[in-house]
Amino acid sequence: MKIEPIKIVIADDHPIFRRGLAEILASTRDFSVIGEVENGARALELVEQSSPDVAILDLDMPVLDGIAVAKMIHERRLPVKVIFLTMHRNQSVVRSMNKIGVSGYVLKDAVLDEIVDCIRAVINGEQFLGSGLRQRDSSGVPSSIGTSTIDGINELSQTERKVLSEIARSRSNREIARDLFISVRTVETHRYNICSKLRIKGPHALLRFALANKDIIHAEEKLRNSTDDNA
Repeated sequence: MKIEPIKIVIADDHPIFRRGLAEILASTRDFSVIGEVENGARALELVEQSSPDVAILDLDMPVLDGIAVAKMIHERRLPVKVIFLTMHRNQSVVRSMNKIGVSGYVLKDAVLDEIVDCIRAVINGEQFLGSGLRQRDSSGVPSSIGTSTIDGINELSQTERKVLSEIARSRSNREIARDLFISVRTVETHRYNICSKLRIKGPHALLRFALANKDIIHAEEKLRNSTDDNA
């Protein structure tokens, strides 16, 4: 009896990486790469049209990012297993995998065997977390942010998180006040509260922190917006 190959689509905006991964997976026994695209909108379209078994998505993509695509796949109940393959160690995404219908999360610097193991695991109904993420997941430490800082971010109010996200975009107090429809003095109060909750000393240290961790801060913002839409 012939076993049907596992049908895979890949979405990543880096063509060399995407095509290289496609060639490697296509040469793997019982894998069939049926499509590769460069942005999230095309990824969603490809999933709907070709009905793959597995969709491998980068987190950062043009038009629609990986989180948005995963959320739409989940909402539309499309029968496909979603795997995030990315450079970013984002524990907020890890903790919310079930909510947005993601079955696997592997880092791009993982060995090929781990990516293959992830595909086979999710096809069997398991949830797979790459080794680079499992090491950090046990301590709850994503990238350069410490545990106390993670706890502090979770304590931030909705407005404080918006302010932190704007700081990570190098926006001034006046620009933040204008965009959030609040006074400059209120922005300064939020900045003070953010520093207190994150145990950061002073506005310059807060700016350095926000810029150093902007990918994580913005990914959390997107994830929070996706979760709020489902509420």
